[in-house]
Amino acid sequence: MKFSLILERLKSLVDQLKLDAKSLDSKNQQGRNQYQFEDKAIFSDHLFSTRSGQYFAYVEEIDGKVKQLTDLIDKESLSIAQTPITQTLVEQIELQISSLLTAMQANKARRKKFIANRARKANTKQEQLKQAAQAILLPTHQLYAKLAEHHEFERRLAAMIAEREYKRAEADATSSQQLSQEILALHQRLGRCRQAITGIEREIELAEKRNN
Repeated sequence: MKFSLILERLKSLVDQLKLDAKSLDSKNQQGRNQYQFEDKAIFSDHLFSTRSGQYFAYVEEIDGKVKQLTDLIDKESLSIAQTPITQTLVEQIELQISSLLTAMQANKARRKKFIANRARKANTKQEQLKQAAQAILLPTHQLYAKLAEHHEFERRLAAMIAEREYKRAEADATSSQQLSQEILALHQRLGRCRQAITGIEREIELAEKRNN
């Protein structure tokens, strides 16, 4: 793929990430429970040199790398030919974008879980007793089997995301857009799967406390 197309795709992704990251950072700081999204590093220093609890800071690092790549290509006139330096930089940017997308989707899932938990606290005592009774009726070993099944779904979805991320790195602009949509849909499914896992784990905890 020509580097001009790669740059166009990367710049488009970074522009969208800037909007999404600003929105998510703002939501994380809202409400009485903002301590759940305290200012601590989101990624290890092996992936990002940035140390922040704000997603936008990581987008800025990626944006800086894209600008570095642009300058390098302009300087060396590498519109077609690939060099080890430019190829490595592209791979680093792709990895950072993929990791950031995954982290932001996970954050959105945590926020949904937080909102759901707050809503559950407003439920009546009758509903709480009903949930506890349902946990008792379903044997613990069945709950563990159900949990294992959902963990397998989680593993498969993660593998599908990784496969499409790999394809997107080599795809043309049209295919890349389609793959990006598929990746987003898979992340949404992965988020719902992880929410289900959390629910099953809660049922197991309730059942085991009741049995004890």
